[in-house]
Amino acid sequence: MDMNEPPELRILLAKLSAEFCKEGVVSDNEMKDSFLRYNPSEIAEILLNDGLLGFLWKPLSSLYEFPASQRTIIKNYLFDTCRRELLVHRQLPMLWSLFKDEGLDPILLRGPSWQRYYPSEVIRDLSDIDLLIHPDQKTKIDIFFEAMGYKRSFHCPDVWLKDGVTLDIHTDVMGITWLPASVYAGNIPLQELFDRKKTIQFEFMTRCQGRRLDINAFNLGGLTAESSIFQGDEKELLKISVLEEADDLICASIHWVKHSFNRLSWSVDLLMLCDQVNKLDLWEEVTERIERYKVDGLVGFGLLPVRRIFNADIPDSVISGNMRSNSSVVSRWIIETISKGRRFEPAGYLLFASSIGNIFRKFQFYFEIVFPRRKVRRRMFRRYPDAPRWLFPYFHISRGLSGTMRLIKGLL
Repeated sequence: MDMNEPPELRILLAKLSAEFCKEGVVSDNEMKDSFLRYNPSEIAEILLNDGLLGFLWKPLSSLYEFPASQRTIIKNYLFDTCRRELLVHRQLPMLWSLFKDEGLDPILLRGPSWQRYYPSEVIRDLSDIDLLIHPDQKTKIDIFFEAMGYKRSFHCPDVWLKDGVTLDIHTDVMGITWLPASVYAGNIPLQELFDRKKTIQFEFMTRCQGRRLDINAFNLGGLTAESSIFQGDEKELLKISVLEEADDLICASIHWVKHSFNRLSWSVDLLMLCDQVNKLDLWEEVTERIERYKVDGLVGFGLLPVRRIFNADIPDSVISGNMRSNSSVVSRWIIETISKGRRFEPAGYLLFASSIGNIFRKFQFYFEIVFPRRKVRRRMFRRYPDAPRWLFPYFHISRGLSGTMRLIKGLL
């Protein structure tokens, strides 16, 4: 990933993505004038790294012509994205039917469940299927996936693989409970999420060949109807369980923080979720829950860049959590850095630690990162899961210095 990408270009592309997702159109002159200032390679790199290409492929197809090398990369990305989407759409109905037969009651998280918020022209990248389950059903679902021929990931035992589709099974929504001290950063009761879950009718493209796109308008060249997978429009309705909108926004905000804000596509997701919460007038529910769960700091960290980047309508009562007395100067600097389009790899861990009020528990959190147990090593250092424990402080120092140097280089 190129860390020399212009941060202001990242913000521009995120804003244009949000504009198209919400309005179905972007200003032709604004896009053309903006793009003329940047190298096409930089634009393509950010669109791919930040998962924004699927949001902007349609306006880009008529407003901007990439060099041949970039067009090939973009073509492959669009094809691969739509293939993954098709695989997800074909597997989910089958899985949901079997879940019902087995007495399993999962909630569909993130990507596929958010497609209902976007216009049909938008391709939101679906990297995996995230399912939230009751902890007491964990053993049963593991046996179920083994019987279905799924293979467990070596690095992440709750991740299952089959036929090009990745299933990620969650028994919590904080996403970092493999670090025991993370519980001090807040806790969202799982049962409440299941009690408030919603059942929706979802359209799955189960018997079609894939999404229909006007791919030739992208001036990619070399594509024919026979070689294109984007044909067919047969769909199937299925009832699935999803998070209630206020819960969805809370969990998505924490998820973006956990991943150190590394993909701006998630900021667009959060903006769309904020619009839903505004329409349903759920901000009071959001405020009450994040304070009761003690995740107001983490949710504030996740939503403040969204408000700054998109001028989003988010109440101060939700944002103020990250300005609490135990919020550090470092955490404020991180949010300012992210809001300006710069990356900072350690952001997630530092902000989780910032949300822990007790100094001794903060120390425990950092100690578990610097001297990780084997279970933690598999998550954080997948290339070296069996390295001696005493080596990991050096790995962290190396990572920290490398990230800091890239950030300083980007600031100069």
